[in-house]
Amino acid sequence: MTLLLKYVNNFNGKTILDVGCGGGSLVYNLINNGYDCYGVDVEFKSEKHTEELIEKGVLIKIGNNRSDRLNFKEEEYIWRVSDNNFDLVVSHAVIEHVKNIEKFTKQNYRVCADGGYVIHYFPSKFSFIEPHTGIPFGGILRVKSYYWLATKIGLCFNNYKNKPDEALSYMENFTFYRNLSTIKSEFQKSGFIYVKNDIKFIFNYSRLPYLNYIPVVNKLFSIFRSNLLVFKKPTNTKL
Repeated sequence: MTLLLKYVNNFNGKTILDVGCGGGSLVYNLINNGYDCYGVDVEFKSEKHTEELIEKGVLIKIGNNRSDRLNFKEEEYIWRVSDNNFDLVVSHAVIEHVKNIEKFTKQNYRVCADGGYVIHYFPSKFSFIEPHTGIPFGGILRVKSYYWLATKIGLCFNNYKNKPDEALSYMENFTFYRNLSTIKSEFQKSGFIYVKNDIKFIFNYSRLPYLNYIPVVNKLFSIFRSNLLVFKKPTNTKL
């Protein structure tokens, strides 16, 4: 969240939509930094300022409750915000939860203003530590016996210890990892121009700028850790 808070300062836009906003922490901080910011999500986590933001109408619910997410419906991909309205559309660890990437990218395009940008920061399928379960390479080794062993010996987050079925069920039902080429292609098919995968900024943010001078490290980081994709919506376009 803090990474995106800093990253938006690289752009001139003042109107921002946080997709998959959780409890609204990023929305709250961006508002306090002078941005006109809104958030959308299928559910809201309970955080310090969540209720306040809901009451102000800056956190906007989409779809149904989490218990219904196994059966995604058309309206869950429709964000109830205005067309062509946001200078920046951002998300943090959201793309890997999107079941229908085509509808997701089309919604990005619909709400993004002409000449605006969409910025999505998300983990890799090949992450050494799968960020939702804590299981090493849990994004690719989705085998019941492996999950049983990992959760049995504690190679997972505490809430999944001795719960292999629960961990595997979460991965199978709520994560939809894709490779970078697929994600880029879907955004481009929706009309966006690919700008960059800003690994350089991630390293600078992590106070490891010297790693930017080692191309193979950048590539490995993209494969085994995370990515920061930036796309631009062309100017003078029509839906």
